[in-house]
Amino acid sequence: MQVTELNNLIEILDAHIINKNIPVNIQDIGALRFVPPPDLLGTEGPFSETWAHKQMALFRMITGSDYDSSMEGHKIDVRRAAEKPFPYYMASTNEIGYWLTVVGHLMQVMALRRGARVLEIGFGYGFITEALVRAGLHVDAIDVSPSFCELLDLRLQPYNSSFRIFNMDFDDYYTDHKYDAVLFFESFHHMDAHFQAALKAKSLLKGKESTVVFGAEPIVGDNDPVVPYPWGLRMDGRSLLTVRKNGWMEIGFRESYFREMLGKAGFSFEKVWLSGYHHSVVFMAQSVS
Repeated sequence: MQVTELNNLIEILDAHIINKNIPVNIQDIGALRFVPPPDLLGTEGPFSETWAHKQMALFRMITGSDYDSSMEGHKIDVRRAAEKPFPYYMASTNEIGYWLTVVGHLMQVMALRRGARVLEIGFGYGFITEALVRAGLHVDAIDVSPSFCELLDLRLQPYNSSFRIFNMDFDDYYTDHKYDAVLFFESFHHMDAHFQAALKAKSLLKGKESTVVFGAEPIVGDNDPVVPYPWGLRMDGRSLLTVRKNGWMEIGFRESYFREMLGKAGFSFEKVWLSGYHHSVVFMAQSVS
């Protein structure tokens, strides 16, 4: 279903939020595609401030408020999440095995030796963080969600390993440490200034053999209507519902833009993935400047 009027979009999203009186033709929110107004796209390049300002204007139109990174993250029952941690609370071994395979693939392509130093940005439920710590890596982990930080502390308590947890936005993180790897996994697309975040991540690397890792980000083909521009808010119903309901930043990238962005930021990069595992797509980026 294609929607072209913003007021119509808001009505549909709000109907799903209150889960009441949803017409049959819009019950499948995943099938919805919003076509953004042409005046919000403009002719300015995707690296311009004007482009970013227009995306933030679209965000305000959908949410009714300015972006606040402290809104990111689920509100969770920390004790319950610690007792039944992700992904082991899932209903089947098939689902659990999927995520074990994805994280195993990620750790394999990162190829870090015991004792390496890693910065993970936006760790969420902490499944990857725990795996890295158990592998003997020194991990600094950042997340804006207090409950996710509390959960990660509980998950890591059994291990006498080197880790630090920071409840803050990556924008506010400053350190003299340098890292063998900086990891974004399903978190880079929540950055309201993603190009600056990529530059900052590069500045935290130890050297040219170190890597910034972008895993499971919403990077799509250039003809995908979910991202009808080089980068910006994703136009599928589920993403827009999340933006409207939670105030989260839900950006998507066309792959041609993402590759250009990495080059412009001074990276060489490689794309690796496992066939049949959607979340296994990883861009491994190393500094060349």
